[in-house]
Amino acid sequence: MTKEELDAISTEHPMILSRICRHAIIVNSKTLDLAGVTMETEEPQGGKIVRYPSGGEATGYLLDQAQEIIKAIMPSISEKRLKKTVEVAIEDLLRLGLVGGSL
Repeated sequence: MTKEELDAISTEHPMILSRICRHAIIVNSKTLDLAGVTMETEEPQGGKIVRYPSGGEATGYLLDQAQEIIKAIMPSISEKRLKKTVEVAIEDLLRLGLVGGSL
């Protein structure tokens, strides 16, 4: 997956998908722009900005410590909003017949 696949969904809104292992994320072009990631952006120690072989442009795939570049620009979420998000997710799980979710 690359940023272009997420760009096909939205170029107006920043998007971030995290792998379950938490060692990698993929973001769209909007997110890279907001974070100031360019061809000149240096990789942080312990991380990697995956780039296209031709030209060095970021693919949107960031590994390990490189994720912190993106996380630094993410807005914080209030406890109230987080609780509401979890409640909605649990309602969706129950509606689909999955009964393992809880707060």
